[in-house]
Order: sequence, then C-alpha cells, then structure tokens
Amino acid sequence: MTIEELNQKRDEHADKITKLEKDNEAYKHVNSCLMAEITNLKKRNGWLESGFIHTCHDDCQRPLCLANREIDKLKLENAELKELRIMNLAGISTASFQNTRESTKERITKDNPYWTAAYDDVCRTVDREINLRESLDVAHEALAKIKDVR
Repeated sequence: MTIEELNQKRDEHADKITKLEKDNEAYKHVNSCLMAEITNLKKRNGWLESGFIHTCHDDCQRPLCLANREIDKLKLENAELKELRIMNLAGISTASFQNTRESTKERITKDNPYWTAAYDDVCRTVDREINLRESLDVAHEALAKIKDVR
C-alpha cells in the first residue's frame, strides 16, 4: 500500500477514529471519577472501622460525638468502680482472716474508701468468733479446775 492509499483509508475512517478518541477521553474521565470515589470510600471505611466518623473537637454537639464522649466517661467511671470493688473485696477477705485480738487492730475505719457495710459485717462476725473462742477457752480452764479439784 502506498502512502496515498493509507491517507485515503485514514480519511475514510476519520469519523470512527475521532469517535474512538472522544470515547477514550470519556472513559479516562469516568475512570478518574471512579478512582476518586474508591479513594473516598476507602477513607470513609477506615473511619468507620476505627470508630471515628469524622474528626471533631471536644465541644462538638453531633449526637454521635456526644454519645461517644458519654461512653468514654462511663468507661472511665466503670474502671474506677471496678478497682474500688476489687479493693472492697480484698478488704473483706483480709478481715475474715483477722481473727485474733492483735490482728483486729489493723482494721480499716469507716473513713477509708475501701470500707463497706459488708466489711463491717465480716468484722463483727470475726469479733463474735474471737469472743466465742475466748469464752470456750475460759470454759475449758474452768472445767480443767473442776477436774483437778475432784
């Protein structure tokens, strides 16, 4: 084929080539838009997965932000109460083993944050145990004296 024949063929298909070039430009534009949307969706998905829909300041009044701040506050209070309850139980457990007159001197008082009514109940029960044990010892001594006298 000669150059003239090639130019003639090109001219015959010029409309098709122009249309294909326009279509190609349109596809490039659509592809660019789709890539931008994919990037945007990936960002939003990342925010959702991390628990943050948007970044805001401490005074943001959006309902979700208010709820998240309240949840954070309640989590902190819960952790503090959990620690307090653990220490309350540790105090009760310790009091249950303080069953001598000497060990009862180490008890915590009502002004201690770890003191509870349950702790007080255990202390009173332990005191009753100490008193009964001492009464039993006195009774054993008295019985021993009676046996010695006979």
